[in-house]
Amino acid sequence: SGAQTLSAWEHVLAYFESRSDTFVPILVILASALVLNLVQAFVLHRWSNRMKFKGFRWTGGVARCMSAPLGWTIWILAISIAVQVFLVPDPQERLDSPVVHRVAQVRIGFILFFGGWFLARVIRYLERLLGEMAQSSEKIDLTIVRALGNFLVIGVWLLVLLIALQTYGVNMTAIITVGGAGGFALTFAFQDVFKNLFG
Repeated sequence: SGAQTLSAWEHVLAYFESRSDTFVPILVILASALVLNLVQAFVLHRWSNRMKFKGFRWTGGVARCMSAPLGWTIWILAISIAVQVFLVPDPQERLDSPVVHRVAQVRIGFILFFGGWFLARVIRYLERLLGEMAQSSEKIDLTIVRALGNFLVIGVWLLVLLIALQTYGVNMTAIITVGGAGGFALTFAFQDVFKNLFG
C-alpha cells in the first residue's frame, strides 16, 4: 500500500514537472487578472462617486452594480484560461481538445450567470430608487414598483437559463412549447390581476 501511494505521488510530481513550462504564462494571466480587477474597481468606484456628486444617481448606481459581476467575470476568464493552458500546453492540441472545450462551456455558464447577476442588481437598484420616489410622490405606486421589479428579475434569470440551456446543446423546442402554453394559461387565469395592475 505504501509503495502504491508513493508511486501515485511520483506520478503526480511527474505530471506537474511535465507542465512546468506553463507556470510562467499562468502567473502572467493571474497577475493580469488581478491588475484588471483592481483597475476596474477603482475606475467604476470613482465614476460612481462622480456621477452621484453631479446628481446622476442612476448612472452612478449602474456603475456600482457593475463592479462585482465584472470583477468575478475577469477572474473566471483568467482562471479558466489558466486551467486550459495547464491541462493542454500545446496551442495546436488545445484547439481540438475536448477538455478545453468543456472548460470553455463552464466559462460561458459562469459569464451568463454574472451577466444575469448584473442585470438583477440594476433592476433592484432602480426599484429602490423608484421606491424612494414613491414615498414622496402619489404618482408612483410602491406596490407596482415592487411587483414589476420582481417580474423583471424573474424574467432575467429565466432568460439566462434559456440561453445557458441553448448553449449547452439542450433541445429548446419542447421547453419553449411548454413554457408558451404555460404562459398563455397563466395570462388567461390572471387577466383580471393584470388589468388592475396596468390600470
